[in-house]
This record gives sequence, C-alpha cells and structure tokens, in this order.
Amino acid sequence: MLFSIKNQIMLLVLFLFFVANIALSNETEDIIYLNNGTKVTGKIIKYDLNNGVVIKTEKGTEFEYKMAEIEKIEFKSKTNNQYRKTKSELGITLGMPANFNLVFSKHIDDLVLKATGFSLGTFGTGIQIDVGYKFSEFDRTYHSLNVVGGISSFSGTNNDKKWVNIKWNYVGIVYNFNTNGFFLQPGISIGEGNISSPVFLFQIGYVYQYR
Repeated sequence: MLFSIKNQIMLLVLFLFFVANIALSNETEDIIYLNNGTKVTGKIIKYDLNNGVVIKTEKGTEFEYKMAEIEKIEFKSKTNNQYRKTKSELGITLGMPANFNLVFSKHIDDLVLKATGFSLGTFGTGIQIDVGYKFSEFDRTYHSLNVVGGISSFSGTNNDKKWVNIKWNYVGIVYNFNTNGFFLQPGISIGEGNISSPVFLFQIGYVYQYR
C-alpha cells in the first residue's frame, strides 16, 4: 500500500483545512436585484425587513431601498455573513457509517443533499445518503431533519457481546446541527444485518460551510 491508513487520514485533514482557509480568505460584494431589472453591488450596511436596505457602493455612495422594490438579495461580503445561506459543505466526522467519514453536501435553498462515507477495511467501510429539510439557519448555524439510507460494515460487538464483523443495511431519520463547522448528527435507524433493530446513529466532527 502506497499510503498507510494513518497517512491517508492526515492528508485528508490537511486538505480540508487548506480548502477552508482559501474559502475564508475570499471577500466579495453584496448584490441587490431590483424589480426594475437594476443590479446594485456594494456592502449592505443596514438590513431591516420592515424599513428596507441601505447599500454602500465601492465609490462610497449609499442607496436605500424598500423591501417592496427588491426582487432578491445575495449576501456575499463577510460583513453580512450572518444573512448568507449555506450552499455546500465539506468535512470529516466520526461515527456511522464508516467510523471515520468524509462528508459532502449540497444545499438547494432549504433542501439538503448529503453523502457520507469512507473505506478503512475492517475498521469501517460504508456510505450514507441523506435527503433533508433545513428548517432553521442564521449566522453559520443551521438545523435540519433528514431521511437517510446507508450501508455499514465494521468490527464491533454484536447483541451477544461477541467481537464480529458487523454489517448493517439501514434506513432512518436524523437531526443535523452545524454551527461554525462543529457538526452533530444523532438519529435512529431500522434495517437488516447481524445486529437487531433499531440502531442508534451518531456522527460528530468538523464540516465546513461554503456560503
């Protein structure tokens, strides 16, 4: 084997932090799209659902618009990061389905599509697919409920307390919580394998949010 499992894990961790640092270094402008087709770029310095929005352009000019005049707003500057929504995620977690997991997700408005898994031989191999609804998000913190399906294989103790290669094919429901990259996913599953239903699902780790 060209790289040991330990070296593979170290390379993955370094790659994820490298990608995260690049993403955090980007500074862009907010964009307001008006109903009349006009696009205004700059930094939003005031945002109020009742009173409207004030945006400051690169030249220093300030414009104020009522919410009724605005078709949509794209919050892209770090100044207004709390209003931006997660578009995708990349990270690592510990837990089901593979004990050590690589995580990728795509967010389409409030729809969450997520793939989790890895292969480390007898230590843990598996994949899990999530489809969920994001019911709350603000300032790099979101909550969602997901329906999941997965295949998992790892070494552990069965219901008779014997050390065996556990296999578990399952469907279930999980709760996702991500705040500033800290990721938590508890849930419950039913399925078939050499352990009995239901089986508790759990993941914890670092999952960076691209916004």
